[in-house]
Amino acid sequence: MIAFPRCLWLISRQTFRDLLVSKKTILFVLGSLFYAALITIVIRSVGDREDHNELFAFISLGFLWQGLVPLTAMYFSIATARDEIANRTLVFLISGPVPRASIWLGKFLASSAVVILVLGIGCLAAAAGATLAGGDSLRRVANSTMESPFVPLLFAVPAYCAVGTLFALFFRRPMITGAVFIIGWEQFVGASPGQAGVRSLTVVDSARTLLYHRLPAAVEYLRAQRNWRGGGHQVELPPASEAIHTLLWLTAIALALALWVGGRRNYGTPHE
Repeated sequence: MIAFPRCLWLISRQTFRDLLVSKKTILFVLGSLFYAALITIVIRSVGDREDHNELFAFISLGFLWQGLVPLTAMYFSIATARDEIANRTLVFLISGPVPRASIWLGKFLASSAVVILVLGIGCLAAAAGATLAGGDSLRRVANSTMESPFVPLLFAVPAYCAVGTLFALFFRRPMITGAVFIIGWEQFVGASPGQAGVRSLTVVDSARTLLYHRLPAAVEYLRAQRNWRGGGHQVELPPASEAIHTLLWLTAIALALALWVGGRRNYGTPHE
């Protein structure tokens, strides 16, 4: 059997290359740039009538974290794993001396890297656009605000991709399951009252917490979010380390389940 690290490296590298040249990847890059354009246009059009930090935070949470991040991560993670099954190329891999776990782990790593790259381009463009749009205004976007999406991306994207990989290996219609997860679980449960402890089981809740810790300049926005988290009462935000630990645990559990399922199911049969 070929060594696991070598298989993992070869599969993740090839998958990463295939995704980079895919036309669908270009569409998601355009969606990421649309986020940057939206921030730039809104800040430029509003001028000094609203605080630019508040606008940046509001658009980032609403457009980026409530939509673009989970959709992009779910699509890439499901597509990279499921295409291997649908094209029957998996049969040739598992019939040879290739550890199954290296296949799924390689797909997960490649999809996570591409999603971070795609969304990172949009975040960099958003920071540049916000800087240019703000000009010399006293309400220009603070550096910490512009940097706020990057740390959440590094930890939230792998969590979404781990869940997407699990769906791809377990369900026969993983894209539908992923859509239900984003809309039904992440959006509905993630917007539940602050007293609902189940909200901590969503990816978006910990991602929001990491985002909030990088938005000290968006004073009114943070006050409103603390009211929301506390059910009408001002509460302190959970520490960033707690949010990171939660995301790491969610990633590890989903990925472990994905590798367990992917190592035991027979994907060479027609019904798969």
